Amino acid sequence: MKFTNAYELNLFLYKKGLIEGLYLGLRGEFEIVTKINDNKLLKLLNEIWGNWRWGETEGKANATSGGFYDLYLDSNDELSIDVSINDDILDFQGNPFDIEKILGIISKHLSLECVDHDEFLEGQICIDLELDYESFDEGVCQPPILSIKSCENDTQLKLELLNKIKDQDIAKIKELVVAYLVSTHKDHVSYEGFSLTIEDNYFLNYAGTGHEKVEGLRTFLESQLLEIDIDVNSYK
Repeated sequence: MKFTNAYELNLFLYKKGLIEGLYLGLRGEFEIVTKINDNKLLKLLNEIWGNWRWGETEGKANATSGGFYDLYLDSNDELSIDVSINDDILDFQGNPFDIEKILGIISKHLSLECVDHDEFLEGQICIDLELDYESFDEGVCQPPILSIKSCENDTQLKLELLNKIKDQDIAKIKELVVAYLVSTHKDHVSYEGFSLTIEDNYFLNYAGTGHEKVEGLRTFLESQLLEIDIDVNSYK
């Protein structure tokens, strides 16, 4: 079977279950998710998707966010693509959050008496946090995981935290901390959601997340002309 453009080829491969999409990395590198082993065909696909990734559409690259670009058939049986965004914000834009503000929220809510407010709280209170806020518009947020402890085995502060932290306190603290994180996130970036991991007051992960349909795939692929003949019987 002869194919005259990249759209025809990729539509055929998708319907045969041989190509699913591609992962785009932080610095523009990409990897095609495929079951194809033919090196010649793989080389051609890498050229096609490299052209698509860097191609200009209305003044911007077709693929700008890191994540998985998933191929699918729309309601018109047309090959389309969208992206599950997962951009490492820490790597490119830095950390907008202030650990002192987070610890201050905790100290204020618990009315801690064994902290020295003339010193950084970061050296006195230590937290672990896992937060995955999927969508602000839909209010989808996985229950955050938060643990609070004293730093450097401060016995007095350790005992005060044990005595003052109750289930209802943890729930309220989570609510206050998440509100601060969401507000700060929205002030700095515009992703649909985000994930955040803090261990021992150290920010390990901060990624912007979301979901977005990428327009113009068919038009772009149809403009990529080629001449290739594939034995379709080998893909049955």
